[in-house]
Amino acid sequence: MTLFELALKNIRRNMKSYSLYIGSTVFSILIYFTFATLKYSEDISGMAETSKQIKGIMGASAFVLMIFVAIFILYSNSFFMKKRKKEVALYSLLGVRKKSIGFLLFFENMVIGLVSLGIGVVLGFLLSRMLLTILLKLMGLDIVAGFAFSMNALINTCIVFFIIFLFTSLMGHRIIYRFKLIDLFHAEKKGENVPKARVITAVLGVASLAIAYYLALQDLTESQVWRVLGLATPIVIIAFTVLGSYLLFHSVLVYVLSALKGNARWAWKGLHMMTASQLLYRIRGNAKTLTLITILSATTITSGGAVFGVYYNAEKM
Repeated sequence: MTLFELALKNIRRNMKSYSLYIGSTVFSILIYFTFATLKYSEDISGMAETSKQIKGIMGASAFVLMIFVAIFILYSNSFFMKKRKKEVALYSLLGVRKKSIGFLLFFENMVIGLVSLGIGVVLGFLLSRMLLTILLKLMGLDIVAGFAFSMNALINTCIVFFIIFLFTSLMGHRIIYRFKLIDLFHAEKKGENVPKARVITAVLGVASLAIAYYLALQDLTESQVWRVLGLATPIVIIAFTVLGSYLLFHSVLVYVLSALKGNARWAWKGLHMMTASQLLYRIRGNAKTLTLITILSATTITSGGAVFGVYYNAEKM
């Protein structure tokens, strides 16, 4: 049996364990391919007056999505590989060469990535028609959005995610060389460090989100902020949103949970103390995931709103 055949057998046997990683990867591809399809859509290109602005927004959104999708997949992959370190250690203990184990992990990652890419593209193709229909309806246009397959969007998506999957596969290949056998066996036992509650970072997180929402709600044509910062305003909004989202889950939640634990009347009621302690213990790892999901969702929704805003302002002028 070749290493590639063994990799396929492992994937089929451990599909339940791989489902979470595959699901998160498919979700990332679906979102990116949908926006890439909208970016190259002929229906949007047909709107001569606003197509350049809309394409610019779609292009910027796709770039931001690409960055955060890459981070999201890399983090998901590292979490997934952590669960497999014990299996890797067993292979090594049974006498399998490190080179063979490395290639096995490489093939598994590439196969999972390519399968996820296929599923994500198909779902993105179906979802893009629905989003385009909603977008055109909001703009008050009587254009019927059909199932138009964009080869440019497919090529763009395939190149981006092939590079990401190649990188994660190479990371998987190196895992057997980076850790000692004893470390691989005890990898799952290592928990997240309990983060400390800091008032300053908690306040900074709330303030960052407040500033981001304040700037986002400003009128493009009348706002003094837009006149001063110009096209740098969206970058400032994104920066405050990312910082605020990270600190919200990393510091604000920690501060709130720590404050609740310090309240004797609340803490000793039922299982409150145990629940709060467990959440604090796991909050550091969850903070990264929640931040990335929040940013991906916010970018998706904001991009759609920005496209509608550009068209609406163009119609008023």
